[in-house]
Formats: sequence, C-alpha cells, structure tokens
Amino acid sequence: MKVKEMAYAIWPILAERATGQRRIFYSDLADMIGIHPRPVYMGLDLIQTHCIDHNMPPLTVLVVSKDTGKPGAGFNRNYCPDLNQGLREVSNYNWDQEENPF
Repeated sequence: MKVKEMAYAIWPILAERATGQRRIFYSDLADMIGIHPRPVYMGLDLIQTHCIDHNMPPLTVLVVSKDTGKPGAGFNRNYCPDLNQGLREVSNYNWDQEENPF
C-alpha cells in the first residue's frame, strides 16, 4: 500500500473516532486497513503534516502505543505539547466538514 493510500484509509477511521476522544492502538489501526503495524507511521505522518499545514487539531493524537498509551516517537510534540489538550481539540473539531484530503 502506498503512503497516500494508507493516509486515505486511515483518515476516516480517525475522524470517526475523534468524537469521544476514542484512542486506537497502532496495531489495531494497521489491522483495520490491512497492513503490518510497522509502516502505519508513514500514513500517520502524512496526516499529521496535513493537520499542521492547515492549522487543524492533531488528529493523529488518537493513535497510541499499547505499551505507553501515548503517541509514538513520530508524533510532533512541538505542534501538540499537551496531549490532553490535543485530545480535547480533536474531539471538539467538526471533522464531518472536512473531506478526506488524500
């Protein structure tokens, strides 16, 4: 699966889970789109960059490690230093108004 296709598949899953701040593990997200968990970060990076470039809440804050319960090393803490605030912003944003950009 190409990176843009991966981001396209991930976007609606995260947009739907944003309501209620429903987090998802990397491995579960990978299962949902039918790939191995290791490369899922590439699609998430594309989504994260889109959110930063368009001044949107950090949608990828919803994806967390089973071990830590937090986003992984690729998550941009400069853009979202407070994870709880990021979750609130994601939950309060109207994702239905956004078309899948990928």
